[in-house]
Amino acid sequence: MPNHVTSRLTVNGDPDEVKRLFASIENGKEKDGTPILIDFNKLIPMPESLNIESGSRGENGLVLYMAKEHGDFKGVNEMLERPWAKKEGITTFEQLYEYLVKKDPEILPLGRQYYENIQNYGCPTWYEWANHYWGTKWNAYSQIRIDENTIEFQTAWDAVPGLMEVLSKKFPTLTLSYEYADEDWGNNVGEYRFENGRCVDVNIPDYGSPEAERIAERLLGELYIEDESEDLEI
Repeated sequence: MPNHVTSRLTVNGDPDEVKRLFASIENGKEKDGTPILIDFNKLIPMPESLNIESGSRGENGLVLYMAKEHGDFKGVNEMLERPWAKKEGITTFEQLYEYLVKKDPEILPLGRQYYENIQNYGCPTWYEWANHYWGTKWNAYSQIRIDENTIEFQTAWDAVPGLMEVLSKKFPTLTLSYEYADEDWGNNVGEYRFENGRCVDVNIPDYGSPEAERIAERLLGELYIEDESEDLEI
């Protein structure tokens, strides 16, 4: 499970323009009926072809595809050294190809899709693309509206100030205040302010500093530390 990072976006300016901003990043409802208050695809859309399996299966398929179709055997030698290949007595590319394709007929088409995605988008799957372009591996989740000017949402591991800058460029007359706090109390917290499509103020306090704890408390609530003394026998 990732660390959940809580983000709060507050938008100030002309009320009609504020409403237009929030409407531009909404995207209907989740399957359970929860409103989608911010969809990162509304800011930087992810290409549909990237929505494929991410992992060793596709990576192996890419190695096979590169060797078979492009004569690039750089990844083959590394695969031949893997324990499972040695266990199967696989020592050549031909043996490797026959073994993997027979075991998984879809591995080569998946490898081809990895290759085409890299050529077209610089990334093989959604995972690499999301981390690069959104700054986090998943779309926003656990979204709530605080008031007409503020929404709150969570992301995995990292905050998304880059996306807030993109949003600011779309609505240059508005002021965007963005703050975030990692569930790792007092670590990975910060505050940004965007105006006219650029960051005009940023505050990234040191881990565990009073300022970091202040931001964490504002977004996450007061830190609860169990009093172990209550468990001591008298």
